[in-house]
This record gives sequence, C-alpha cells and structure tokens, in this order.
Amino acid sequence: MTMADELTGDAQPSPEPVAPVAETAPIVEAAPVVPGGTPPVEPAPIVAQPEGDAALPPDGQTPPEPEAAPVERVVPAPSEYVLPEGTPETFRQMAHDKGFTQEQVESTQEYMALEKEASKATIKAMGEAHLLTWGDEAKTNMTLARAGLKSVDPTGAVAAAIKEMGWESHPVAMDLFLSIGKSGQEGGFLKQPSPGGGGQKKQDMAHRMYPNDVPK
Repeated sequence: MTMADELTGDAQPSPEPVAPVAETAPIVEAAPVVPGGTPPVEPAPIVAQPEGDAALPPDGQTPPEPEAAPVERVVPAPSEYVLPEGTPETFRQMAHDKGFTQEQVESTQEYMALEKEASKATIKAMGEAHLLTWGDEAKTNMTLARAGLKSVDPTGAVAAAIKEMGWESHPVAMDLFLSIGKSGQEGGFLKQPSPGGGGQKKQDMAHRMYPNDVPK
C-alpha cells in the first residue's frame, strides 16, 4: 500500500499469502472382489527382450531352427566309385581329378543317359524323314543298303557298333550302305534285290536296316 492510499483512506488490506497445495498421486481403486468369484489377476510385468542372437521370438511364432552342421564332402578314390556297367574306366580318374562325390557321379551318369536317349530319338526322326525322300524306291533302296552292309560286315560287328553309337538310323549311314549296295550290284557281286511283297508289319527304319541287330 502506498502513502497516498493511506492518506485518502482508500487502502485495501493485502491478501494473505496462500500456501501451495502439494500434488498427490491419483488414487487407484482396487477392483472389487465379487463374493464367490475369482479375484482379479494382476498384469504380468513387462520383461525386456534380450538383443542379438539371444532375442526371443514374438508371441505365437516358432523360434528359428538351428543351422545344421555341414555334411562332410567325400571324394572317393578312382577305384571306389560305383559306376554302371559299360562306363569307360577313364571316367573314374576324371571324376576323381574333378573332385566329384559319388552323388555327383550318379547325377552326371543320369544326365548322360538322358542326353543319349534324346540324341537317338532325334537321329531316328532324321532317318524316317530321309527315307521319305527315296519315294517309290524306298523299299528297293532299303534292301540294297541292307545288302551293302552285310557285304562289308559279315560278322555283324559294324552293325553292333553303329547301334551302340545310336547311328543306326542316321541318313549318312543309310546313304553309305546304299552306295555300297549299288556298287556291288553294278559289279555283279550282288543280285538284283527283291523288296518283298506287302502284308508285312510296318517297322521303323532301324528294324528294316538292321533286322538281326535291333530288338523287335
């Protein structure tokens, strides 16, 4: 209050200082217990998740499987490989030098067998297509080619080798033996071929060319 206020009588009493009210924590009422009921369950405390490799998976997820130990890679000695009958012996040393396991050797053999069958199917289709180019002379030419093969292969060794290579239907082989047959006929070494009558069961080119060397 100023002196002027005191002189004029307008002075107002100063307000009494108010003490600060201390803040109190909110009161949480406990859930009432119903007679005969189940008491309330207190929430479980939150546990901090560990970091790194020890981290726990989220709820509902399966923890990752531990990595399996690597399988030892075994490269057999050349003589220890188990190979199909007829495999060249040089394949053993090659497989060993390249570090092939037995499983890799078996996979390689399976692939080679599939490739061989696919190649034979391709050559067979080529031979059938080539046979069509002979037209009306197909039967006569086939008989001449067969006679030409027999004239230079009395033991059947050539036919067996050609069959082993899968070339029994190759157009080059067909033309080669046809040329030999025609030359033998012109020189008088082979008689005029008889193509045979109809009514015979239709066979593919390989059966007609090598009747004694191709399975029926």
